[in-house]
Amino acid sequence: MRIRNLVNSYPIAFLLLLAFCLRIFNFSSPILGVHSWRQADTAAIARNFYENGYNFWYPQVDWGGNLTGYCQTEFPIYSFLIAILYKFLGIHESIGRLVSIVFSLITIYFLYKLCLEITKDQQLSFWSSFFYTIIPTNIYYSRTFQPESFVLMTGLSGIYFFYKWLKTDQKKYFYTSLILVTLACLVKVVPAFYLSLPMIFLAWQRFDRKMFFNLNLWFYFFVVLISTLIWYLHSFQVGMEYGLTFGFGAERFGWNFQRLGITFEQIIYFIAVRHLLVLGFIVMIFGVCCKRKNQKERFFDVFLISTIGYILIFANLNSFHEYYQLPFLIPASIYLGKAFIAINNSSKFRRFVPVGLVIFLSIASIFYSYEYMAKEIPQDSDLFELAQIVKQKVPKDSLIIATTGGDPTILYLSHHKGWVPSPEEVTKEYLSNRVKDRAEYFLGGYNFVQTWQTSMPKVDRERIQGIVNSSQSKIIDTKRFFLIKL
Repeated sequence: MRIRNLVNSYPIAFLLLLAFCLRIFNFSSPILGVHSWRQADTAAIARNFYENGYNFWYPQVDWGGNLTGYCQTEFPIYSFLIAILYKFLGIHESIGRLVSIVFSLITIYFLYKLCLEITKDQQLSFWSSFFYTIIPTNIYYSRTFQPESFVLMTGLSGIYFFYKWLKTDQKKYFYTSLILVTLACLVKVVPAFYLSLPMIFLAWQRFDRKMFFNLNLWFYFFVVLISTLIWYLHSFQVGMEYGLTFGFGAERFGWNFQRLGITFEQIIYFIAVRHLLVLGFIVMIFGVCCKRKNQKERFFDVFLISTIGYILIFANLNSFHEYYQLPFLIPASIYLGKAFIAINNSSKFRRFVPVGLVIFLSIASIFYSYEYMAKEIPQDSDLFELAQIVKQKVPKDSLIIATTGGDPTILYLSHHKGWVPSPEEVTKEYLSNRVKDRAEYFLGGYNFVQTWQTSMPKVDRERIQGIVNSSQSKIIDTKRFFLIKL
């Protein structure tokens, strides 16, 4: 009873403390595991800002070979902020993780506040935020070294302050919202597609047809649009000039009709299985069917439709990367909360609530431990072991070639720059051309390529083993990995 009273008295404090405890575990882990390639790029940009000067307009990656590394990227404010912290605290991956955790706590805070503002239902606000807090994929990506938590924080808090402006007409809320939403769109662009509809819905509720003649709304729209266009036009020019890009091509967006069935199957798998663990997906569907208390609650329906629309528009992108569905978890958590309350208020089904909650938490714990945390253990990683060998045996300024198929994790962990070709690209001719570009070392692992590819194809393995065996300058040559001087 004492614990329940404390939770009832300080619901936000409880949620933030719970969220922090769940996310702080293993926060000092090196960049390894699920989507380590994305984290390694973000961390490398932060480190290069720190080491090579804080030139915000020219973010640098490690996989530019003998080039400068200037690359077409998203708006690098997340990496830049961490680079500033490096100046005072030194380079530690834990700083990036801690920054992500802080942003995720702010997101939870504004989810609670937004739900409370719209529904006036403290119970729904608490349980919605609770489920958002404990979803395993949300926990994981809330403590990774990548800007997802920053984008969710700026987007959701931007909507909150937009709602406050509509409610109070205070300019401080208007400009705060404008800055936050602009930042969200600058970093990822895609928030423009899932934030627009909910914000239009709120504006329509406030102004009705007069919204089309509201100068403040037009000013808001053009600031976000022009700011985003300016950055990405500049970033495109950087990519054209220096030949490096994160990949903003059309192939990442829209639909690939040759793999359309696979695309939607993968998206459904991500949402229903990985994000909501099947049981959560079923409960969410029940929550969607629950009765709305008033018209204002339709905001969350619009938000849900908006995130689904965004996922469909960017189907290719969403079928490859599960973290692109994280915005969907915001409205999904509201419906999880609604379903939980409805079931708990039912005398017929109330007795199943504790059992269902225990089952969900148990599944979530096992899934999180096995699918995410187990893959961050350095002692079990050939990639990490090889990176440490490279760090010790290869001079820091030497350029290296790693057969990791575009995954820069080993470059980041070994603190080197170079090339990351796919194994099928590597031939004697390819290596000779890279030597002309000042490459000095060739390395790779037979049991890892990209993070998601745990073994090298047989034909590539045999060809690369032939190259290694013919080398007169072997440094490491085992059944697991190799390192030779070119």
